Amino acid sequence: MKKHSLASRSHSIGIGLLFTFTSSLALAKPHDYVFNEIKVEFRASQQQDELASHLAQGFGWVHRREGAAWIFRIKDPAALGSTMEAWRRRSSVKEVVAVIPHLPQELIKTSGLSKLEQVIDEYKTAYWAYHPFRDEDEDLIEEGEEGMEEVPGLDFLETYLEHKRLRAYPNQEIDFRGYVEVAQRRLQQAQIGTNDRPRGLPGMRFPGEAPAPKAQEDFTGNWEFMGPRDLRAPYRIYFGLSPVNGRINALAVHPTESNTFYAGGAQGGVWRTTDAGVNWEVLTDNWPLLGVSSVEIHPTNPNIILAGTGDYFGYDVAGIGVMRTTDGGTTWTRTGLNMGNSAISRIKFDPTNPNIVLAVGGRTGGNGLWRSNDAGQTWTLLDSTRAYSDLSVGVAPSGQPNTMWAVAGGSSFAVRRSDDRGATWTTVTPPSTLLTGSQNPLTVAASTITPGTVYVLSTTQRRILKSTDFGATWTDTTNNFPTGGSTNYNWSQGWYDYHITASSTTPTGGSPQDVLWVGLIDISVSVNGGASWRNAGGTNWASGYSNGAIVHVDHHGFAIDPQNPDRVLAGSDGGVFLGVYAPSNDTLAWSRLNKNLGVTQFYTLAVHPTNADYVKGGTQDNSTPHSFGNLALWQNPGAGDGAGCAINPFNVNFQYNSSQYHGLSKTTNAYGSQSGFKPSFGSDSVPFIGKLWLDPNNGRYVYVNTNYLWRYDEDTDTWTSRVGGQVLSTNSRVNWVEVAPGDSNLIYTGSGDGQLWMSRDFGATWTRIDRQGLTGGLPNRAITSISANPLNKNEILIGLGGSGGNLYRCSNTSAANPTFSDVSGNGASGLPSVIVNTVVRDPWRPATTWYVGNDVGVFVTENAGANWTDITQARGLPNVQVNQLLANQTTGYLTAATFGRGIWRMKLVPVNLQSVSGNAVISGDSGTASVVLQRAAPAGGVTVSLTSSNPARLGVPASVFVAEGATSASFPVTTTEGSSDTSVNITASLSGTSVVGAVNVLGMQLLQTTRGGARNSTNETGSFANIDNEDSSAWSWSMLDPRTGYTEAVMLARAPSGNPSTTRLVLRAKASVANTTFRVLFYDSNTRTFTQVGSGVIGTSYSTSVLTLPTMVPYLAPGQEFRYSVIFDKSSSSSTLRVDVDRLVVRTR
Repeated sequence: MKKHSLASRSHSIGIGLLFTFTSSLALAKPHDYVFNEIKVEFRASQQQDELASHLAQGFGWVHRREGAAWIFRIKDPAALGSTMEAWRRRSSVKEVVAVIPHLPQELIKTSGLSKLEQVIDEYKTAYWAYHPFRDEDEDLIEEGEEGMEEVPGLDFLETYLEHKRLRAYPNQEIDFRGYVEVAQRRLQQAQIGTNDRPRGLPGMRFPGEAPAPKAQEDFTGNWEFMGPRDLRAPYRIYFGLSPVNGRINALAVHPTESNTFYAGGAQGGVWRTTDAGVNWEVLTDNWPLLGVSSVEIHPTNPNIILAGTGDYFGYDVAGIGVMRTTDGGTTWTRTGLNMGNSAISRIKFDPTNPNIVLAVGGRTGGNGLWRSNDAGQTWTLLDSTRAYSDLSVGVAPSGQPNTMWAVAGGSSFAVRRSDDRGATWTTVTPPSTLLTGSQNPLTVAASTITPGTVYVLSTTQRRILKSTDFGATWTDTTNNFPTGGSTNYNWSQGWYDYHITASSTTPTGGSPQDVLWVGLIDISVSVNGGASWRNAGGTNWASGYSNGAIVHVDHHGFAIDPQNPDRVLAGSDGGVFLGVYAPSNDTLAWSRLNKNLGVTQFYTLAVHPTNADYVKGGTQDNSTPHSFGNLALWQNPGAGDGAGCAINPFNVNFQYNSSQYHGLSKTTNAYGSQSGFKPSFGSDSVPFIGKLWLDPNNGRYVYVNTNYLWRYDEDTDTWTSRVGGQVLSTNSRVNWVEVAPGDSNLIYTGSGDGQLWMSRDFGATWTRIDRQGLTGGLPNRAITSISANPLNKNEILIGLGGSGGNLYRCSNTSAANPTFSDVSGNGASGLPSVIVNTVVRDPWRPATTWYVGNDVGVFVTENAGANWTDITQARGLPNVQVNQLLANQTTGYLTAATFGRGIWRMKLVPVNLQSVSGNAVISGDSGTASVVLQRAAPAGGVTVSLTSSNPARLGVPASVFVAEGATSASFPVTTTEGSSDTSVNITASLSGTSVVGAVNVLGMQLLQTTRGGARNSTNETGSFANIDNEDSSAWSWSMLDPRTGYTEAVMLARAPSGNPSTTRLVLRAKASVANTTFRVLFYDSNTRTFTQVGSGVIGTSYSTSVLTLPTMVPYLAPGQEFRYSVIFDKSSSSSTLRVDVDRLVVRTR
């Protein structure tokens, strides 16, 4: 679809591209697939066959006749003007008019890469040859829109071509074996079904959940959905009214609950709403691949739902056959219909015998018409010779089964009918006067009120054909169909936008009529069986490509409410829309149901340097959504199809967006205003979806890609065209630009034809370093991404398209002959054999930890590619194509732009723990241990959980907090007494990962007390026998004679057999007087005197004192009894003193 571009609003026709094509016409060789056409009317009414044959000689040939006019084709676009001039001079010729070229869309599905490129190039050349001869008042788009730098019908096709080129080159077709292998692996590893819903954000909720409180930062290492939610449309023409979201291929309405809808996203899985689109719930994020082309509900048991996978409209997206649920979508089973990687375009239940189900599909893995006799559990292939594309079930003739219809496109196109529930089929294809040549996928809609009436849509012929006699005869109903002007704009993407559905309506006082809903670029509607047609995507029957648009353009499916045929769902590139037709006053009202969907398809991504909630990205058909820090409401200041974008990390007021063909725009005041800054690219090969890169070292320079490199200097507002004058891609374009962190002079580029170039002088000179075909060189495949090591600018990672090893590493780009090694890993522990779309390094461990986004999810290695781990669904991210990853050291987030499930992020904390350790501690003592992080804790700090393997010997707190910016934190440990040494493990856990460290608890021997007594005392309770244990069974006495000033406990104990290295006395006691001092004395048998070895204080409550005593050699003879005493001194202010001793022991080691 065409859309505004800020960069093109100052150009009436796109001078750069117009020059490119018109200047090359003289060099164009005769075409093979796309031809310029001339419409001629003759003056004479007789012998026109002879006149036409004679006129064509030497110029071209007669293609067809249209009423009174003849359509001629010429092979050489450069000859269009001279041929028309020559024919105007013929006396037999009445009128000569150039006709807009026909894009042979039916070739797209069947063409290999080279042929597809040729078809598109020929169409561009033919169109620009025609362009000067179009009507002067004919705009490229109707409704007065300003001129665009595009050729009608190429929008999504250009994107598809690039998609295929990156994945197929140098081959003609994409190798889907890697996709099938990863799908099978995921099916084996996890049971499909449990609906693990994605993590929400503040203000977001799923049906049945209370509004979430303001969230703390997520340190669990799981992915969380960011948006877009409630996405604003950038402007009304094409996009319609807000909110918009992303491409929906399939829709279904519950047979008895009119507010329950199901929607299938292009790569977004199946979604359900039970409140008419206010809230949506995703049902399939754990499927191995998420493309959905069809959804069908059992007519009498709505818990049974069948979903056809793959992306039939978008092409070349692998499918996994038909998925089936029997519980309304909570769990799913892969059925027996498995067409490899093909897409299932349509499924239909027999309404009177719903055990009978039909399915059709095809594309990349083969074609087929299938039938099930058990409601979709098992399937039988009926026909694989045609490219079947659609099914419809009509009204049953009296006493007969419902009539079933199947259609196929391609060179073997057909319309087929079954009168026996799909068991056998009859071909009833319209005559060649109505359908001829190879066809785009045909679509079919049977009348819901009249048996035998059926409608077939051919976007190749631009016709809607009608039969009222079961296909015996056919008529064309499109005489007054809204075509979109002389450019046939409404039909111009008929290979991508095509669908027809029939419902019915009953006018006031009238009889039921067929209502036909046709989805092309706009919705077109007939409420009288094709007798008349109107645009329906805008206000009061205006078009979706007008300033009155309501519904986003580019349509792929409809669903009719079984309980109210005037109620219709429409699915387009902008999401889901609900229409209600009122026959009483002939009005159609639309509602937008996209606020809480999550199926936006992102090409590119940019993140704010410090605000984790501020992200933006370029999208397919939905411009460049910006969160502006508010994840609940996304704005859209971009234009067109979103492409490359950037935020200057040094000054966030400076930001950049782009749209198709490098429609570049910028703001220098945080979107207070915008301006275009696109240069004229001359004859360069400009991508439809281009990218842009900011110099990471200064934010001053913006790089954009053609087959050359272009550089914009923000400071001087000037462009350097074709930097260094070096062609960096011979047969494709530059795909990636990497400016080395810390060195703006060092630039790497990678192209779609496998060329890797390097400049070490700011682009003045270039060296090609890929060494294709040589030992140690890169394979000849598209280069999709490059990542330079910030610690070693001569070490780069290179992501590749195609199949085989898809990630390579070079550690010596400065060498004369750089060498490359495959770091994709092997087998189940390696990367899947699919394109690497993006590779980024962990900001803290860039040499060894890398993240890869590819067509099937996100993978990480922590050992420089030796092993890879799938962190997609295992960490909460749907199994979806990821086009770009960004890792932000400041916020700590890894952010992913997906092509079908919006933008997601994951905190990079799970790999943050490095170690936990502590010094040896003597049993009974307290000590400290510490945790160490691999990098500084992010904003808000982190909490590390702690456990002890033997809490009876070593106690630890439940957790320890590491403050923001810190790399470690200490925590206390406690021990209990024990006589033997014990090693106890402390486990520290953070975000699902753990580290273990051992702490040695050193044992101490408890020496046996043999005798004891108290001096100057009056015994109150107990004796020395009560003081071995801490049990509150105390030995208590009072001072006998206060005049002495003290009372004393004298003890005898047996020494250990050897000389101890450490001796401790443990006293647990209390006194009747606060702050009572005690002294410890040991008896020296050599000198026969007591020597004080320690002292302390006790209070009126029990407390424990542990005294580490000096060398005890003079006092402890190995194996012999020894004496010690504890003297409790009375204070001068007290008249007496009572002492209670709960424990008094000596321990040695």
